[in-house]
Amino acid sequence: MYHCGPTVYSFAHIGNLRAFIMNDILRRTLEYVGYDVEQVMNVTDIDDKMIACAGEEGISIHTLSVEYENFFLADLKTLNILSPHKMPHATEHIGGMIVMIEKLLREEYAYIGFR
Repeated sequence: MYHCGPTVYSFAHIGNLRAFIMNDILRRTLEYVGYDVEQVMNVTDIDDKMIACAGEEGISIHTLSVEYENFFLADLKTLNILSPHKMPHATEHIGGMIVMIEKLLREEYAYIGFR
């Protein structure tokens, strides 16, 4: 079971957390009826907002992302949301993303937009 996780540059709010509560309910329901579930939730630990926020705070993007990921995980624990089995970080997969984007461009399923 895959679902999007947080972009870790600020505190989660109730609207953000609602999605994680719903994913937790789905996982628990599937497991209750007998399915083996491997839950994967990505963590976006690099994006434009994070770069700006880290610059404003005078810290590295990595420091910012670790701090807010820890806050997010504490929120999940407080809400009794099961931890995902895997939490890959975007920065661990940039090479694969580039390969995929290049393929989409080459096969004309994507295009370079205006800046």
